[in-house]
Amino acid sequence: MSNCFGREKKMNEKCNKCWSLNGEDFFDDWCDLIDELEQEELGVGTEYFEGDKVDVRISDYVSIHGIDSMLEQFDAWVYEDVGEIADCDFYNVSKEAKEELQELIQQWAEKHVKLPYWKVQNVVKKVVTQEDLE
Repeated sequence: MSNCFGREKKMNEKCNKCWSLNGEDFFDDWCDLIDELEQEELGVGTEYFEGDKVDVRISDYVSIHGIDSMLEQFDAWVYEDVGEIADCDFYNVSKEAKEELQELIQQWAEKHVKLPYWKVQNVVKKVVTQEDLE
């Protein structure tokens, strides 16, 4: 493992950034990228990827689209039980009713679900410089 003490300032400046050598597996710690470079015996001139680290939020997943899908599934279950007389009773509720359900589910999820994850956006390709390694 490398000695990253001298790189602490760079890490603090880039705390909302993340890095990858392959564009798929991202590190949110600059020292992890440096360690990976050293393990692979790579250095100055090596291409890497830098992106914005964005925390995921409950609201990213509890959307009106998700509510519509859930209501459609409920209607499908009713149809399986009663057949063609089923009339999309869940899905055909008002827009306001769907928004109310979305709010209730979002409140429940914020109380009970923890999403300790982040995603990567705005990825750009960069090249390791000597300054990066100092």
